[in-house]
Amino acid sequence: MYKFNKIISILASILTFFIVYGSPVQAAAIEVPRISNHAAKQMVDDPAVIFIDVRSAKSYWRSTSKITRAVREDPNAVIQWTAKYTKDKTLIFYCT
Repeated sequence: MYKFNKIISILASILTFFIVYGSPVQAAAIEVPRISNHAAKQMVDDPAVIFIDVRSAKSYWRSTSKITRAVREDPNAVIQWTAKYTKDKTLIFYCT
């Protein structure tokens, strides 16, 4: 549970800007909204929410702490994968 809490605390760096702003360039200029561990835990099973793990591949595969249903995306290829997420979903980005 501690590791899950640690991961969720990282969720404080939520990057839901793709839903609102659509462009990583525009998003870089805004303040990132944050959520609490409690709020994130309540959203884990919501099909309208997608948790996106943006750790490096090496960090991701070495880690034993992963959120169930989270999708890993390459943080260096944001432009290539952002289009596959629709604006009707809430995206929660995290890393450790």
